[in-house]
Amino acid sequence: MAYDIAEVVRESGHSGDAVGVLQWAIKLQKEMCGSEGIYEDSTLTDLYIGIIDKLAGLYCDLERFADSEELHKTCLGIKESLQGSDQNRKADIAISLNGLALVYQRLGKHDKAMEYYQKCLQIHREELSENHRLIGDTLNNIGSLLFGMDRFEEAINYLNSAVKVYEVCYFGIFHPDLAGSLNNLAICYRNLNEMDKAGSLLEKAYEMAVMAFGHRHPDVAERLINLGVYHQHLQQYDKALEMYNKALDICKESFGDSHLRTLLVMENIAGAYVTDGKHSQAHRFFKKAGEVLYKQGRMDASLPSLNDQMLHYYVNNDRKDDAVKLLDRLIDSSVAKPVYFITLEQLDTECKNYQQVQRPNNYTVEHAAERFPLDPDILEFIINVTSKCGNVERMLHVLKAGKYDCGACNQAFSQFLQHGYRREGMNILEYAIEISPYEWMTYYNLAMVHAGYGEYIIAITLLRKAIVVEPDVLVLRETLGKLLMATGDADTAKSELQVALKLAKGDQQNVDKIEDLLKKLG
Repeated sequence: MAYDIAEVVRESGHSGDAVGVLQWAIKLQKEMCGSEGIYEDSTLTDLYIGIIDKLAGLYCDLERFADSEELHKTCLGIKESLQGSDQNRKADIAISLNGLALVYQRLGKHDKAMEYYQKCLQIHREELSENHRLIGDTLNNIGSLLFGMDRFEEAINYLNSAVKVYEVCYFGIFHPDLAGSLNNLAICYRNLNEMDKAGSLLEKAYEMAVMAFGHRHPDVAERLINLGVYHQHLQQYDKALEMYNKALDICKESFGDSHLRTLLVMENIAGAYVTDGKHSQAHRFFKKAGEVLYKQGRMDASLPSLNDQMLHYYVNNDRKDDAVKLLDRLIDSSVAKPVYFITLEQLDTECKNYQQVQRPNNYTVEHAAERFPLDPDILEFIINVTSKCGNVERMLHVLKAGKYDCGACNQAFSQFLQHGYRREGMNILEYAIEISPYEWMTYYNLAMVHAGYGEYIIAITLLRKAIVVEPDVLVLRETLGKLLMATGDADTAKSELQVALKLAKGDQQNVDKIEDLLKKLG
């Protein structure tokens, strides 16, 4: 009974609650029968194994892959231990092998998934008739795995075999398994640019769905969406929109205006308009779907490429209000990207009352730097903005928040120097030395700034630290010698220049220059 309740709960869309029911069922059975008593009665054993199989499958659906793998392996061990006394356990073993294969497929462990699918297929072929549904399922699973690995030609062989099995099993009548295989086959052919084959398969799946369910069923809507994608790929936009709009009507009727499936069809419609260059017509569908998805906390389900294309359209067509509203939705979601934060600040700076624009911290470029460490676009943007006005405090904040390295600091310093903010740039170099005290170039750059302000003693100290890091760099020895000359320390200057002369050996131009300096020292 608990098993049946769990199945009803799962099918109603509450997989998490179904897990609790099955866990309770396992605990109850152990308490009633004892851990060993479960295996003394074949009916109890079958029930116990069935519950574990179902729970392992639910864990996989909920992306609790470690739990699913562990439970599948436990169940497989039980089945294998019972196989000696019951040869009919082979079919049960195949179920666990298939479950493990699916876990590995979801984890991207393709080789391991293939190994388990093939073992499952071998058992089914030994135990079942050649047109049994489970053989079709396994062939379809292998085809889907190969499809996900972009091995389309191999996938086609398995998927075609699955279709043949399903057509015998279901007597040519529409079934979700058959429709799934036809759809995957169509996408394989599309990726191989065999568009005619792809189109005919999608049409076949659609016609079968209509025959089975009539014109207003959600499964028919799915086939219409697939056909819409196909026509859109062929740049047949009017036909694609026709398919999408029919699907939208069905989804609204079946699920309501705010259901995820309805909203995603609306995004399909917007996408077709965008691909056809009709962004203004896409706006109505895109805006409504996006606003509802945002309120539902489902922006992760929105089409990333569509969001980027509409953002580009808004920004470049003086629709800044629409752009800002879209960025508000995107930034406050799991699909946020660095460019969204940058674009929002750029739009804000274009406002007449920019100084009055106050964004929450989690909408700022500073927050983006923390959220996306070491991002090069954020670094380039903030260097460009801060170096023009000498805002070293903001520059340092982003360098620290984004965990940028010494190279980024030197890049920022260079731009501050270029815009005449030498003194501010010194703070950046000091921070660079703090995070990376073994970069001689940073000491050298900072020394040169101090020397430019006539602060020779500080510059000399920094050059000596640089020489500790890299003692055989010509420019360090030569520059140190010159600064020592400027402070009147002739003996030490001569010593450093003599080292520089040795390092310059083979470079006559530098040799001549250093010898001239030594002559001046006498």
